[in-house]
Amino acid sequence: AVVSTQSTGKQLKQICKKIGVALMTSKKWEENLCSALLFGLISNVAARQPDATYVSLSNRQQAKIHPSSVLCQVPQESAPELVVYNEMVLTSANYLRTCSAVDQAWYQTQISAQGKISTQGKISTNPED
Repeated sequence: AVVSTQSTGKQLKQICKKIGVALMTSKKWEENLCSALLFGLISNVAARQPDATYVSLSNRQQAKIHPSSVLCQVPQESAPELVVYNEMVLTSANYLRTCSAVDQAWYQTQISAQGKISTQGKISTNPED
């Protein structure tokens, strides 16, 4: 998904250049693009669990990162705390496909903006909550 995001960013740059829209010269555009992706897929965010699985924060379903994902190759100690995924594949085991790491601060910002945060300002990643 990161490669896809970068490809989308490249396409957007080309379109902006073609129509005369000024581009930001910093890496801020990449953060803005990832933040927009998160905004659109806010219900598809999952939190890492101690057993290296992820639990969807919207429907509490447990899943693993799909074996074809680059994130599946990341060592457990470096695995992202939060991921945004495009699809949850429900087979004999649940898998998250087309996923990217999510910065917790971006998630907090998006969830607050959409009015879905708890009154304590905390995100629960416990499936029993």
